[in-house]
Amino acid sequence: MTVTLNTLADLSLANARRVAIDGQSIAIGQTARAAMDKARAAYDAMLAAEPDLFIYGTTTGPGRMAKDRVTPEERQSFAEAFRRWQPRGHGFGDAVLPERLCRLMVLARLANFIAGHGAVRPLVAERVAAVLDKPLPSVPLRGMTGPGEILPLFHLFADLPDDDWLPGEPMSLLNGSPCASATVADVALSARARLGQAVRAFALAIEAQSAPLGHYEAAVGRLWNNPYDAEACAALMDALAGVASGNRQAYQAPVSWRVMPRVLGQAFRVVANLEEVAAQSLAAVSANPVYLFPGESGDEGPSGHGRSVSTGGYHNGQAHPAIDAVNAAFAEVVTLMGHVTGQLQDGRVTRLADGLSPGGRFPHGTMNISWLLADYVDRARLMATPTLIPASAYGAMVQTDVSEPVFAAWEKHQAAAECLDMATTVMTAITVHALDLGGTAPPPKLAAMAGRIRDLALPLVAEDGIAAGAGLDRVYRRMTDAALRGDPATFETAN
Repeated sequence: MTVTLNTLADLSLANARRVAIDGQSIAIGQTARAAMDKARAAYDAMLAAEPDLFIYGTTTGPGRMAKDRVTPEERQSFAEAFRRWQPRGHGFGDAVLPERLCRLMVLARLANFIAGHGAVRPLVAERVAAVLDKPLPSVPLRGMTGPGEILPLFHLFADLPDDDWLPGEPMSLLNGSPCASATVADVALSARARLGQAVRAFALAIEAQSAPLGHYEAAVGRLWNNPYDAEACAALMDALAGVASGNRQAYQAPVSWRVMPRVLGQAFRVVANLEEVAAQSLAAVSANPVYLFPGESGDEGPSGHGRSVSTGGYHNGQAHPAIDAVNAAFAEVVTLMGHVTGQLQDGRVTRLADGLSPGGRFPHGTMNISWLLADYVDRARLMATPTLIPASAYGAMVQTDVSEPVFAAWEKHQAAAECLDMATTVMTAITVHALDLGGTAPPPKLAAMAGRIRDLALPLVAEDGIAAGAGLDRVYRRMTDAALRGDPATFETAN
C-alpha cells in the first residue's frame, strides 16, 4: 500500500500511522507535482527579474554567512556546492531514533514541498519520499538539539544524491521543523490507546472493590462542568457496562477511587490537545525561507512573481509543551495506580485477606509485586519535569542562538509511556487476582481481557514460589505493542 500526497490535508495523523506503523510508502500525486512545477517556475522568474534579492541560502550563504551575497552567476554552482558541503551527520553513540520516528520525519519533511512553498521540483520531493523504500539511515538521539533541525536531517538525508540541485533546493531540504512534527505525531499515535488501557485497569479495580457506581455516573460528570471529566466518567461506565448494581459497597470508596474520573479527565484533555498540535504540525509549512505565491499574502512582490520570506518556522513552539503535558498527565495516572494498587492490599478496603493472600497462607500475598509500582511512580514523576528552550546555544555563531528541545521531550515521553504500560500491567494483574480471590466476575466487556491476563500472568501467588515477572512481561509487551498500533484491546487476543 502507498500513501499518495496531493495537498497538505493528506499529511494527517491517519496517514502518519500508515507510514510510520504500517510501513507504507509515499507517492507524490499529480496535484502536488503541478503545484511544485508552478512554484518553481515562478521562483525562477522572480530570481531572474530581481537579481538583487536577499534570499537566505539561495542568494546568500547559510548561517552566519546570511549577509554574504551570492551573485546570479554563482547561484547554480553554489547550490551544487552547498549540497556537497552539507555534512552527512555529526552525531554518534548507541542511542538512535526508532525507525517509526524517522519515517514520520520523512513524511513531515514533505509538508514544505507539496504545496509549492519550498520552491523545489517534484524530483526533490520524490527523492525524499524514496528514502522510505530503502534501509533508513541511523539517526542518533544524542546531540541533535540545535537551532532548527539540521543536525538530525543531516543524518536522515545523508544518502540523497549530490547532483542536480537548483538554487534554494538544498536549503529547503534541511530547514523547517519536520522533526518536531514527527515527535508530537509519534506520541499522538499511541497516547489515546494507552489511556484506554488505563481506563480498563481502573474499571477492573472499581469492580474488585465493588465501589459505588454513583462515583462515575454521567450526572456527576456533567455537574463538574468539564467535558473531559465527563468523557472519563463515560469511558469508565462503558467499561463497567453490565455489572451488577446491587450488593455493592454501601459507603464511599477511598479517595483514589473517587478521583479516577478527574485524573483521567485531565489526561483526556492533554491528549486531545496533543492530537490537535500533531495534526496542525504535520500539515504546517515551516520552511525557511518560505516562498509565497503572487497574491498569497496580498503582495505579488516587486516583479509580480511572488516573494521569498525568511521565517522562524524551523522552531515549533507548541510541540514540546504538548508532549510535556502528556508526560505530566501520565505521571499522575501512574501515581493514582500506585495508590489504588496499594489499597487493594488492604483487607479493610477489599474485604479480602490482607495482601490478597489466598486463604491467608502466604504472608505477603501480592504485596511484593505491588512494590514494583514505587519505581514506576518515581520515574514517571521525574519525566514530568518541563522541557524548556535551552538557555545557552553552544557554538552559536551570530545567527544560530536558540535551540529547539523536542527530542528531549520526546525521550522523556518514551520513559513515561514505559512506566504507564508497566504500571497498568501490574495493576491489572493484581486486580484480576483480586477478582478471582473474591469470586467476583469481571465486567462483561472486560471478561476477555481478564481471561487473557489470567492466561499470561497468573498465578501471582503460588505454592512453589514461582516468580511472576515472566508472566507480567508477557502482558506488558502486548500492551506496548497494542498502544503503538493505537488499539488498547489487541493484547487481549495476542498469541
